[in-house]
Amino acid sequence: MEKETFFKYWEVIFLPKISELNRKTNNAVYLQDEKVGLVWQEFEKLNQSVLKKIENPIEQKDRHKVASVLAGALLKIEPLFYPKDAEDPLVFLANEILAFHGSLGIVRSIRIKCAHEEKDSVVETILKKNFIFPPCPPPYEDYLLHIYKSLHYSKINTSFDIFLFAHILFLIESYTILQAKSQIMEKIHG
Repeated sequence: MEKETFFKYWEVIFLPKISELNRKTNNAVYLQDEKVGLVWQEFEKLNQSVLKKIENPIEQKDRHKVASVLAGALLKIEPLFYPKDAEDPLVFLANEILAFHGSLGIVRSIRIKCAHEEKDSVVETILKKNFIFPPCPPPYEDYLLHIYKSLHYSKINTSFDIFLFAHILFLIESYTILQAKSQIMEKIHG
């Protein structure tokens, strides 16, 4: 990802999510502007490390891996400030929430562009809506909260796995498309 692309994503995907988190937490969460450049530097460092492990040039540009590398950079740099004694998950998991939704935003953006180029209007339309997440049966917690907590523990344990998270992003994208297509078929065939 070029630096210009990173800052475009930052403006279009990440800043709106930060504003939303700020509103939902009554201004308890805010961006430390000086850390944005550090996120880019960490992304570059992690990306170079990942590229050394992947020989296939097509896989090197995989949207899920790019998004996952950026999530890893966000988790390491933690650009969002919040009170360290916060008990509200929206506050103390703010960086994890940003990493997850920002990653999905990148996956969505790139996949919509690909679908448009491939003239796949169904997938393009599906991904312009929200992602669909698998349900968690009671008494288990919400799927998103589970992901946020998993990212939090991987950050604490310095065990974030870029390739595993890329696969999770792939599965969410695939699940969304399959579920939406299934819903379309149900409407058509009753």
